[in-house]
Amino acid sequence: MGKPGQDGERRYKLSNVYPGLLELPFGPAWAKLPDLSRRGAVDPAVRTDRMAIYRYLIEMTGHDSVVGKDRERHVFWGYASQLHWQSSSGRLGGVPDEVSPSSWWGNMNFTLSVIPLHAAIRCGCVPPIRVVPAVHVRSWFERAIVLWERFFVALRRSRGKECRELLRRLAWDAHLASIREGADCFRNDFARLSLPERVFAEGWTRMVDFLGIAAVPTDLVALTKWGAGSLPTRMLREDDRSGRLVDSSAEVNRTVKHVSRLGVQTRLELEWRLWFWRRAMRTPAMRAEAPSIMFGDRARDPNVGRQLWRAAVRP
Repeated sequence: MGKPGQDGERRYKLSNVYPGLLELPFGPAWAKLPDLSRRGAVDPAVRTDRMAIYRYLIEMTGHDSVVGKDRERHVFWGYASQLHWQSSSGRLGGVPDEVSPSSWWGNMNFTLSVIPLHAAIRCGCVPPIRVVPAVHVRSWFERAIVLWERFFVALRRSRGKECRELLRRLAWDAHLASIREGADCFRNDFARLSLPERVFAEGWTRMVDFLGIAAVPTDLVALTKWGAGSLPTRMLREDDRSGRLVDSSAEVNRTVKHVSRLGVQTRLELEWRLWFWRRAMRTPAMRAEAPSIMFGDRARDPNVGRQLWRAAVRP
């Protein structure tokens, strides 16, 4: 596995990885990813290298008591799942195993892969590897880098499963900063998307606030339980209508409609929803319910609304 990170010798082995990995679409290819700890370099324009960044961070950071002896509780599994979806749906560009420099989705993923890697290296939490060709990290990513450093330092110091929610909150804070700075940096790429895709993408960026408030897990255990969601399998076209994709399942149409609705809300409507959600998610019990409410079997339960209202109005 190459040199161990600063947390000590790694007992994580691909041969006995958490079984849930093989149930996920990107799981069977995980063992074939480049081992960046041996290679010492990564090319962000190559899709498998992007995915290998997540393998590197999962393997090299976090104590076993926090992330599990097979790394199954590491936050970056969900990021790998999202990258796989973006690739399989054509959102990274049309050339296999390449990330187009004009892909808005690919450039946004840059802020959630290369930027965390840069932060982990800069704060000394992982051995350095080169990014080739050299990528200049512009100053407007500095807030995201600082917050990712805060996450990695906390992860290095943490021991025990009781630290997991705090670490998730720190990761979501950094994630949100990456999204916001990326949205500003790559707005020209965003403008080239079709209108339905832009609306969906805007909702996708706004969803991060809700996920972060609830400290929703993005580890392998959560992925195997809740899945990665029923996401659109292709880019949305100009003639597509939200929730009416004739070549997509009912589940995918529900997701597109829900996320797109979030994308067109006014700032005032969004702030109200965030305030309400923050009130409802004040207790550990409600935060534990959040994945089921957002993605699971309770998403369409009429009783959920009443439960959220009771939680929100409670003093």
